[in-house]
Amino acid sequence: MKNILMIAYAFPPLNFSGTARPFGFAKYLPDFGYRPTILTRLGTGPHPADEKMLGDLENKCDILRIPPGDNDNWPNWLKQKFKFPDKLLQTLNLGPNRFSESLAWRATNFLPGIKEYIHWGRPTLSAAKKIIRQQHFDLIWATGDPWASLITGYKLSKSFNLPWVADIRDPWTYGVMWNPQTPRIAKWNQTWEQKILAHAHYSVFTSPLTRDIYRARVNNPIASRIVSITNGFDNSENNPIPIPKHNDHQCRFCFVGNLTTNRNPQVLLHAFQLARQSIPPDQLTLHFIGRISPYEKLFDSNLVQHTPPVSQDQSRQFMRSADVLVLLQATMTQGADVISGKIYEYLAAQKPILAVVPETGGDAWLIRQTNAGLVTGTTDPNKIAHAIKHY
Repeated sequence: MKNILMIAYAFPPLNFSGTARPFGFAKYLPDFGYRPTILTRLGTGPHPADEKMLGDLENKCDILRIPPGDNDNWPNWLKQKFKFPDKLLQTLNLGPNRFSESLAWRATNFLPGIKEYIHWGRPTLSAAKKIIRQQHFDLIWATGDPWASLITGYKLSKSFNLPWVADIRDPWTYGVMWNPQTPRIAKWNQTWEQKILAHAHYSVFTSPLTRDIYRARVNNPIASRIVSITNGFDNSENNPIPIPKHNDHQCRFCFVGNLTTNRNPQVLLHAFQLARQSIPPDQLTLHFIGRISPYEKLFDSNLVQHTPPVSQDQSRQFMRSADVLVLLQATMTQGADVISGKIYEYLAAQKPILAVVPETGGDAWLIRQTNAGLVTGTTDPNKIAHAIKHY
């Protein structure tokens, strides 16, 4: 069996969307002749945890947990290093002694990559070098984000002459998560992205649309090494969950998740008001499960039911008890090529999907590939209302 060193900041028992992909690889790669050793962070911080997930990995992989670096103490260390100008200014009565404090703040907030390097890149690189010297590995697999994981994979590959895979997942330098604070930080990220694409034996994205965009940005042979591996779901995780019974004469639409600035429900709510004009109220309900701020004022209790955030098992129950699941993703700018993680949970529930998403985006592509539902776009409430009445 070949050995893989997998660098994954987010990994079980952490339980949020970023852990599902490395968890799935760790669970199933042994079936294909690869045994992973996972380098991941120690502790869960403020995130939810699910210890049961680790039971699925028993005897399948080794897990090494690394204490992340302390970003909060690093500025204090820097201020200590630059105390001399403060003392000089104070001696000469030339102003308040805040030179070192200002320098520390500027370095922490504007020095490209420094926070990720201190928090994750430096401790991971040190631990990885140590374990590679002690054990034979055939491949390095680094998965983002944070991007420090990919930079660590690049450095390890160069140092030990090992092949490596850059599992970039989603767009690095465009899309909803791309918001560099300065041109210098933008340039730093773009440079590292190009270095990784050029050096990695394969660069992997979760959406074929993202893959195609990146292929168009580079020349061969780099383009031929850019591939896509979508996320997925495991039906075995859902089978034991019972399906609650409800009124057979009522069509229940459910949105399970949290509303954000990219998930504005206004057009969806308008569409349901239009659909209700020709459908009796007791035959059509819309249920939101999750956080709805900052849109509470839009919700009419006569039109919409709301349940606050629930556990993972409870959310699966809601999905499986629904008649139609609502996917809401209003990203219209660069970044619509991404496939949302929620769609795989919906597919596992095996219920039809009403996809209020960009018609040429990644979510729409997967809905059509799987014939899992109707895609309506995000701007026309009449078109959405027509789809609602279709169900």
